[in-house]
Amino acid sequence: QSAELRAAATEYWRGATELMHVLMRLAEAALGLPDGYFMPSYAKPGTLLRLAYYPATAGIDDGDDGAGDGTWRYGAHTDYDGFTILQRGDVAGPSDMGDGAGSGGLEIEWPDGVWRPQPATHGELTINIGDLLSRWTNNRWKATKHRVAPPPKGSAAAKRDRLSVVYFTGPHPDTVVQCLPSCAPPPGQPTAFEPITARAHVQSKIEAAVGVIA
Repeated sequence: QSAELRAAATEYWRGATELMHVLMRLAEAALGLPDGYFMPSYAKPGTLLRLAYYPATAGIDDGDDGAGDGTWRYGAHTDYDGFTILQRGDVAGPSDMGDGAGSGGLEIEWPDGVWRPQPATHGELTINIGDLLSRWTNNRWKATKHRVAPPPKGSAAAKRDRLSVVYFTGPHPDTVVQCLPSCAPPPGQPTAFEPITARAHVQSKIEAAVGVIA
């Protein structure tokens, strides 16, 4: 709760919000939508800034390197909302994770079903697509399924803490999310999803994740 942390987080949030608006303008162009199409929904967006702290794993006796035994730093999942802007910080080098990619443990499931490490270069951001954008585009854009692997035992990465700054973006919670005009199916075919508010969409994802029956 230090003043320095609050000031740094606020400055980052403002910059990430500006980037979110750039991404939505790019989305308009990519999806063949009019300029400013998303502006009303993002005038007061629903966003969340999360500091994801991963402690060092050196000294933890779990029997093996943790791969596949439920000890992933973060299990396989997709994000709930729109674009996720991920600052991965000072990730481990190729020799630290043993994946040859300098991924810091982040892995992406590709369309062929194979999990591959996602490289990170200093000064770059990673942008994921969330479930809401997939729904909005009628599955034209697929949500990015990802996970975070533990570092190999005995590696330099296992001895270091890691911090990722994650900025989840989405439209105003009252926005009705329905198939975009440019993503509509051929006449006579139904869309993949029924219309839903952004708030109800995210709430349904949270309930499903924690096993709550609405």
